[in-house]
Amino acid sequence: AVVFLVGVAAHQTLWPTLRERGEAGVSEVRRAIERRDYSTDTGARVLMAEVAVRAAMAEPIVGVGAGGYRTWGRAWLQTHGRDGDAERLHNHAHNTLLHLAATLGAVGAGLFVVTIVAGIYGGLARRDGVPIGGAMRGGAVCGYAAGPGFALVGLVLVFPFDVVPVNAQTSALMWILVLLCLRGRPNEQSGYT
Repeated sequence: AVVFLVGVAAHQTLWPTLRERGEAGVSEVRRAIERRDYSTDTGARVLMAEVAVRAAMAEPIVGVGAGGYRTWGRAWLQTHGRDGDAERLHNHAHNTLLHLAATLGAVGAGLFVVTIVAGIYGGLARRDGVPIGGAMRGGAVCGYAAGPGFALVGLVLVFPFDVVPVNAQTSALMWILVLLCLRGRPNEQSGYT
């Protein structure tokens, strides 16, 4: 009953704001794509994604260089007569995979993806190598040992909206989680004998 009441109250108070923001976001993306109106936050993100894709296509193997996204993007926009758009460009693409493909190319982005996938696999596997999903059938789930793996999955969900490896706090968290997910980590000591 309490959950139901909280759900109804949350729906009444939060839904109008969430719906309004969702509709505004859709409208801003439409304007950015159809009219090249990048004046909004969401429109600017569309511009940054476009520039990242262009950079990745220009230098597909090694990218435009770490830290080179904004410089390359501004030059590209100015070359194509879009000087006004160049001012809206940030230092990164606000999308982890697009930014890495643009700055580090397929090599850097590929190594990053392999590292994250290996971290998630290591974090969600038991000591005997059985993934947690498989462990549910034949034994106990790894419990707290799977925490870093699930936290890393949660951080991966941020990739479409931010460049996690570039931001100091989220980057530190991500690499700590990857280290906690290593397959060679020691077994947990059980309090039971």
